[in-house]
Amino acid sequence: MFRNFLTLTLFFSALAVVAQDQNPIPITPTIQIGLTPPIPISIEGFTGEALSVLEFDLYVQGFSIVPASQAQYHIRGSDEGNLIGRLSGPQSFSRSYAGANIRREAHAFADDVVM
Repeated sequence: MFRNFLTLTLFFSALAVVAQDQNPIPITPTIQIGLTPPIPISIEGFTGEALSVLEFDLYVQGFSIVPASQAQYHIRGSDEGNLIGRLSGPQSFSRSYAGANIRREAHAFADDVVM
């Protein structure tokens, strides 16, 4: 039993010496998660389920919902019947969504804002 212990001790000691002699390999991360600040955006004119969907979808994609005075982008629209949305800021567009329920239309508008 002592012989097995001595053999294992010598093996791990030799392994430690070999590991110290090798040059360390530097590992640098290529993706830096959490360092990109959220994009400030304001939302006006939407209510109920459409507003909830827009806020959640945009938050998950890296936007923060702020008052209009602090926003880089502004979303305005309505969800009466069909969803109509307008984005203004450095990039702008206006779209109308029809033919689906309001939840699907809000998801589609949020996807277009992110793109």
